[in-house]
Amino acid sequence: SYPYHSLDREYEFFRMADDFLTGIPGWHCIKPMQYGHRRNSTNIYIDEVAKGSDIIALGSGSGGKIGKYQYLVNRDIKAFIDQSPFSFADTAMIFELPDKMKEYQDVLLLAEKMNISADSLHESLIENMNQLIDEDMVIRTGESYTLTQQGRFWAGNIGDFFTKKIIELINNP
Repeated sequence: SYPYHSLDREYEFFRMADDFLTGIPGWHCIKPMQYGHRRNSTNIYIDEVAKGSDIIALGSGSGGKIGKYQYLVNRDIKAFIDQSPFSFADTAMIFELPDKMKEYQDVLLLAEKMNISADSLHESLIENMNQLIDEDMVIRTGESYTLTQQGRFWAGNIGDFFTKKIIELINNP
């Protein structure tokens, strides 16, 4: 047994919960820390987001994506209700993904969707992916990279690492 408040104990709890939840018939790991039944509509939505599908945001605090534009609707429910239906841009944050970002988009989603095509990995990130393989965070199966159980536990850190690396590559070509 590991001491309370230790990383080893947290990982052991995660591993036990992950083994239990993925062992329930019909259930699967949707995102590193999110599980659900395959027929649940919320899970279908999350799967579509991970695939990069266009998503229409409806309601306060929701987020969406249409083509290369992403947007977040104001979380302030009163401001959302009070807005004119023609002033959406006044209460939403809208941003365009730079074309350069598309080269790296799949690797950014690794921490979300847990699996990416090997073909989509930008050549400048192969060494970093091999390091994750050496540390048992990622496995290469055929033509894809997949987070291991340990990699799912560290998914936030892996996502942060690749985000910083990609920003560095974009800013210093």
